[in-house]
Amino acid sequence: MVKTGILNNEENEGFFEKLNKKVTIRTTLVIDFLFFGFYIFMNSGFKLLFKGRSNNNPYIDVQSFNSPQEFYNLIHSYGPIGRLSYIQFSIGFDFIYPLIVSLFLIFAGIKVFRKISKKIIYQKIIFILAIMYFLSECIENISFMILTMNYPSQLYTLFFIASSFTSIKDILFISSFSILLLGIMIVMVGKLKKKRT
Repeated sequence: MVKTGILNNEENEGFFEKLNKKVTIRTTLVIDFLFFGFYIFMNSGFKLLFKGRSNNNPYIDVQSFNSPQEFYNLIHSYGPIGRLSYIQFSIGFDFIYPLIVSLFLIFAGIKVFRKISKKIIYQKIIFILAIMYFLSECIENISFMILTMNYPSQLYTLFFIASSFTSIKDILFISSFSILLLGIMIVMVGKLKKKRT
């Protein structure tokens, strides 16, 4: 009986074997540097730069909206320059940053879980979660860009789609990071047990 599906299809084994070879100390350090570098920039200099162009208002991607009116009140308060800046910044950063986050989760997950088990099922799980996180981020960002570009027209259906993917991406990121932290804890516990024996 031939197994099917991305988690157990034998045809996928070769892909993950090749991916494992890419996860070296050098590539992991590069991804880590990009991840933490972008994280610091997006939460410090980027926020200040954007607030200077949006009448001191926060960036859309770091907000949660309880209603469409909250969203439209925010982009109205941006003003024309702020809305244009959001679109420009979104094109420049809102696709690069999720890609780096996804690569960080994949590379860190592979590095951690190959120390725990020779089976690649755990690597596949975090890989799928990271890819789904990236795709949901892209859908969310594209949706908010379209909403901003069409203002003052108000597209309520698209707003609810964007908001749904905001929740989905948060769940996927938390799930991926939690699995990664669990793997790190298992590795640390294993090392402690070896030291005691």
